[in-house]
Amino acid sequence: MRKSKKSPQAELNFSSKRGGKRKGAGRKKKLEGQPNHVKRPEISGKAPLHITLKLQSGIQSPRSLEGMDNFQNAFAKAAKLGLKVIHFSLQSNHAHIIAEVMNNEALERGMKSLTVAIAHAINTARKTAGAVFLGRYHLHPLKTPKEVKNALKYVLFNFSKHLGIKPTLDPFSSVFGFKDLEKLMGKDTFEKLKQIRPPKWLRESLSRLFPPTTWLLRSGWQRAR
Repeated sequence: MRKSKKSPQAELNFSSKRGGKRKGAGRKKKLEGQPNHVKRPEISGKAPLHITLKLQSGIQSPRSLEGMDNFQNAFAKAAKLGLKVIHFSLQSNHAHIIAEVMNNEALERGMKSLTVAIAHAINTARKTAGAVFLGRYHLHPLKTPKEVKNALKYVLFNFSKHLGIKPTLDPFSSVFGFKDLEKLMGKDTFEKLKQIRPPKWLRESLSRLFPPTTWLLRSGWQRAR
């Protein structure tokens, strides 16, 4: 019997352009300096919060009377929704806030109100539209006296830190309204700082801030060593 010849198996062609990696596919890269999209920690109302807002490149510095008004008006609107700003510091391309809030729902409502109000004010002044802040805000609950004390120094003297100079009182922050400056900075530093007088225009802004209600911000931070 004659043996039948097997037909050669057709070679598979893997050069097809269908499928595979597509341009622009996958998770978008995070911009440099943009906060990660991580799940927010559970807010209890007992721990004050350190919040950082970063501005988009090209946004005018909020370190002006107009910028102060924009942020202060936004603080007042956020307070009606449960987010109370206790301390703040405005820098050329970002802002630091120490705030108190009872729960995550109030935090999200308050921060949405605050960022929308600031963005609206900035876009109105510039006659533009679009994003003002770089990604989501960064959030750090302050749970211990040491964390709160460190955050107070960091926020109130943020301007000095960025310039790399000795602590000085920044009028675009709430440092002039902080009553326990000697306990925070020590007697020697306080003696030099207390001679710096606040500008008259700052007094109204400071009167619109809220006094702390959490133990950690009222006096607990003084136990830090």
